[in-house]
Amino acid sequence: MLYSKNGFHNAIEGGDGNALFLILIAVALFAALSYAVTQSGRGGGSIDREQLELDVAQLMDQASLIRSFYQRMMVMNAYDQIHMSNVAESASGTVYLPDGSSTTGSTVGIFNTAVTGIVPLYPPESLWDSASGYPLNQFGWSVAYNQVLTFGGSHEGTSLGDTFVAVGAVTEGACALINERLGNGSSIPTLTYTAGSANRDLDLWQRDGTLFTSNTIEDIAAISAGSFPACVAFAPGVYFYALLIEAN
Repeated sequence: MLYSKNGFHNAIEGGDGNALFLILIAVALFAALSYAVTQSGRGGGSIDREQLELDVAQLMDQASLIRSFYQRMMVMNAYDQIHMSNVAESASGTVYLPDGSSTTGSTVGIFNTAVTGIVPLYPPESLWDSASGYPLNQFGWSVAYNQVLTFGGSHEGTSLGDTFVAVGAVTEGACALINERLGNGSSIPTLTYTAGSANRDLDLWQRDGTLFTSNTIEDIAAISAGSFPACVAFAPGVYFYALLIEAN
């Protein structure tokens, strides 16, 4: 096929235009790739943040499930006390009283799945603060019976003991994010205990499926600001997420 002189020049010019266009695309792709590599080098940050948000959401879902079950059973007056365990229903289980003593009554373990429908819940391991001194096996849900909660100097209920559930020690980043999601900002209030005159009890569901119990004389948990639910500094650098179950 024969080409005119002008046609030949037009073809060449068109080829140059295509080549320039391809070069521009290559430059743009290289710039995009460089940006992506730079960002990934910086930030595990965004990936870590996304994982933190997912794990905190899972933890807060567990908290909501526990709290709603406790409150639903209290409204129905189904049990005298619900323990953080997998024990079966009992008409003569141990019931810890607000004055620090105990009696017998109708009880059940919240993780007795056949009765409650709730399988044992284990907080995401990634939220455990390994530097806190608390062992991983004890990074589970606990219930504190009859601790007198005081917020800003005022009792949450009366001077009798209140009941709350908690999990810790969580990382500081998880603690701040929990408070953000609760609408409290990212600041972390401080919880301090004052020795009391009556014995107080705590049940902790451990990650190996066993129950840890303790009996202390720590009586008053004074919160510097806000109220439960909140993630609080239990000690310098040690953070717990806690929810009020019953104010007495």
